[in-house]
Amino acid sequence: MGAVGMDGLLLDGGDAGLSLAAVTDLLLVNPTSAAVDDLAAAESNISRLRVGLEAAWPVPLPNDASLSPRWRWA
Repeated sequence: MGAVGMDGLLLDGGDAGLSLAAVTDLLLVNPTSAAVDDLAAAESNISRLRVGLEAAWPVPLPNDASLSPRWRWA
């Protein structure tokens, strides 16, 4: 089993603007089991590659606080 992910900033909006990032992750799984007393053996391979965009737009609040909603399309 293994997984890896990366992201890269495409557009930096700073503290008050829209920021965009490219995101990707890869998952590989290879579970197996051996035959045991009346049970059959099983084997499988699973792989997944996702590529997407993530957007964030900070919303300033009173007292120097802010909300930072994020949207991800993968």
